[in-house]
Amino acid sequence: MAGDANLVGDAATLASLRADLSAAQQARSTLESKVASLTKLKQQNTTQAQLLEARNKEIALLRRSLNDRNEEVSEGKKLVEQVQDEMISLNLQLNMAEEKADKLDLENKDLVKRWMKKMGEEADRMNDQSKW
Repeated sequence: MAGDANLVGDAATLASLRADLSAAQQARSTLESKVASLTKLKQQNTTQAQLLEARNKEIALLRRSLNDRNEEVSEGKKLVEQVQDEMISLNLQLNMAEEKADKLDLENKDLVKRWMKKMGEEADRMNDQSKW
């Protein structure tokens, strides 16, 4: 009878061990599933990190390009302002030259008028002297 009790105890131990093994295999299967899921997430994370790094590089490049364009626009504005200032200066010089030319033209007409008057008077005097 002692042998029967031993067998019953061994069978109970064996059943308990089998139940533990089954639970361990289920836990192992669950853990493998979680590891596979985490590995997939890690790969996705790595891919996303690489994509993010590429986008950050693209953003930096676009910012540099934008800054270059802004500098070009600023330089263009400065050139336009310089050209406008130069045009204003040249217009002032032209106006002054035209005023001077008008003044000289009036002076010349006045001189010609006075000279013609003097020559007319001299001609009249010479005519009077020669009794024409």
